[in-house]
Amino acid sequence: LELTRHFVGRCRPQQLSNAIWACAVLLIQEPPILQKLCDFAVQRLGGYTTQNVANTIWAVATLSFRHEPLLEKIPLYVEANVRDFTPQDLANTCWAYARLQWPCDAVFRLVARE
Repeated sequence: LELTRHFVGRCRPQQLSNAIWACAVLLIQEPPILQKLCDFAVQRLGGYTTQNVANTIWAVATLSFRHEPLLEKIPLYVEANVRDFTPQDLANTCWAYARLQWPCDAVFRLVARE
């Protein structure tokens, strides 16, 4: 975990998103590592692109990893940036919340309006 803390502390948003995505692609189910990655993602979410957000939420859903602070903050990001999301990014975001069975009516309403 110390290595993760050191690595993650130096990551740019794109690198952090890629690290979480890679965990999902490789099916790395290490809750302490995922927790740390998601903690930093929450802190840096303002610097994420819409694709970074969609990839991150897709990854945590793929791993069935429910990181409450991240799951609560992403809808605020979506609301502020919905017009910048591609249809695929919005679909992936909605899929992720449905997969996690996490209530996210705000995101679904935003998507329906777009």
